Amino acid sequence: MKVSDNKLDQALARQKPGVEPRPADEFWADFKARARLRTQDAPARPRQALAWVTPLACAAALVLAVGVYMLSPPRDINGDVIKSVEVVASHSAVFIMEDKESKSAIVWIVDMETDPGNGGDT
Repeated sequence: MKVSDNKLDQALARQKPGVEPRPADEFWADFKARARLRTQDAPARPRQALAWVTPLACAAALVLAVGVYMLSPPRDINGDVIKSVEVVASHSAVFIMEDKESKSAIVWIVDMETDPGNGGDT
């Protein structure tokens, strides 16, 4: 059996006993009397030490970043560049050729003597 919303509201209103609200003066007097039974502590102040945590953390991170930057080895703006090569074996010349477009380098060692035992040419 389906009851319409209107009939349901009316049926519930008939079943619910009527509750009269208390007068405002009586309600607030009772409220204040109950509030006096429990001690009302003042709200706790936020800790002042916590107010400095964020600025100190930011300053520490900044000091760390500057330290890492200052202690890191210098880098060439154009990337890694071969500036010199030390060749221990006997040779007549060393050429270093760079191609900036492909970002590559060729190290050419002329007339380098190799040990035949290592599979090299003499």
